[in-house]
Amino acid sequence: MELTLRSVRVCHGYTVEEVAEHCGVTAEEMEGYEKGTYENGDILIGTIRRLRALYGIPVDLFLHIETEAELIEYNRLLAAEERAKKATA
Repeated sequence: MELTLRSVRVCHGYTVEEVAEHCGVTAEEMEGYEKGTYENGDILIGTIRRLRALYGIPVDLFLHIETEAELIEYNRLLAAEERAKKATA
């Protein structure tokens, strides 16, 4: 079986609606993430973090990051969010 956001969700026994509610998005948005029918950057970093926490695995591995520049930008956003979180704590 290919490891995808959908397969991980199914293996954990969650419905799309349950995961969407946990992440604060609509079921339609979550289905889009699972199918890869979103542009890079459309999935919010907070959603990625919630999926990571829910599944206990690095969900960012499932994102459709195809170039080194996209990976660098993604990591830059994660780091900025961490700094902002620490600054408000």
